[in-house]
Amino acid sequence: MSDWQYLFIAGASRSGTTLLMNLLDGHPDLVVFPMEHRVFPGFFRTPPENRPAYFHGSFIEDRAAGQQSILASKALHDKYRERMERELGIDFFLDVDHEKFLETYRKTLGPSQPTLRAVLDSLMVALLSSSRAVPKTADSFRYAVFKDPFTTEFFAQETAKELPKSRFIHIIRNPYARYCSVKRRNIRTARLTQRRFVKRVYYRDFVTGLAEESIASLGSAIDNRDSIGEDRYRLILFEDLVAEPDSVMRAACAWLEVPFHDNLTSPSKLGSRMESGSSFAPVSGVDSEASSRWIRHFESMTSSSERDAYNRYMAASDFAELYQLIPPESSEQSVLKWLIPYRNERVRDYLWRVMTRQARISESAGPAVIESMKRRLPKLITGN
Repeated sequence: MSDWQYLFIAGASRSGTTLLMNLLDGHPDLVVFPMEHRVFPGFFRTPPENRPAYFHGSFIEDRAAGQQSILASKALHDKYRERMERELGIDFFLDVDHEKFLETYRKTLGPSQPTLRAVLDSLMVALLSSSRAVPKTADSFRYAVFKDPFTTEFFAQETAKELPKSRFIHIIRNPYARYCSVKRRNIRTARLTQRRFVKRVYYRDFVTGLAEESIASLGSAIDNRDSIGEDRYRLILFEDLVAEPDSVMRAACAWLEVPFHDNLTSPSKLGSRMESGSSFAPVSGVDSEASSRWIRHFESMTSSSERDAYNRYMAASDFAELYQLIPPESSEQSVLKWLIPYRNERVRDYLWRVMTRQARISESAGPAVIESMKRRLPKLITGN
């Protein structure tokens, strides 16, 4: 059905996956699927006998199954557009014929047992046929680009076997900057829905959940690079991307064996210029301040106990090899801080941490906690 290869973007949410996707959007040898696809959990967690019904049904119709359904429904697209305007002040619009997208996707997928390639190909063919902003022929580009943050990395090794020529770019961000970005957006969303508190993350309190996301994503990135190989699984730092976008994108093009184009430093979506999705200050182009903004926000957004817990998690993690981390205080200095609630935290979450003695992490317990964090979420997401 196609001769193109696949490039998948991985990384924890708010790490720069959307920025990277929007930068790649401008390359004539790449076609970027404009939404988060959610193919991997649907394919690998659905029994083979149930895949035809799933991929013809809820996968493409149900918003809870992933953002691909936004392309297949004008109503879902308009609802998402309103949400982006309300939460981030971004005028989001996709020039897509939604009915044609859905019809072409189902026709291309066909009634037979779908392979992983068939599902991805069907999404890409549907995009090509329903949008005036992308090339119309399969021989006009080399890579179809898909991104799904905090999912791709956990299915990468299975995907690499199913698609032997596929490649992956995993973007990593300073864990303090990511913390501020996620919390700021979470607080903003909570206020819009009349809530006062940040929500739990993967059944953990906000601090532990955010730390676990970062640690599990980075741990999987390192494991994938070592297992799949650097020629197919590439790691880049968000800070390098925003500081030197020209240099980073040139290196990415060399790795993909495609020519560099100047428009790779200007974010776009289906050819239309895009603002950044920053939780703090949406701007046009690449926001060079995004890598250092956390310095003036981390303390003001957190309590002393919150910072103590997060710093302890980070100090025992793989991030110590990539970033200059904030050293945690000694146990004597922090012994009472675990009794202080986290900022914007539900009382019940605070009391649960205190009663179960999960409020702080000691130096001796640190490595065991980090290894548990690396294992729990990948198993929870993949179902293995």
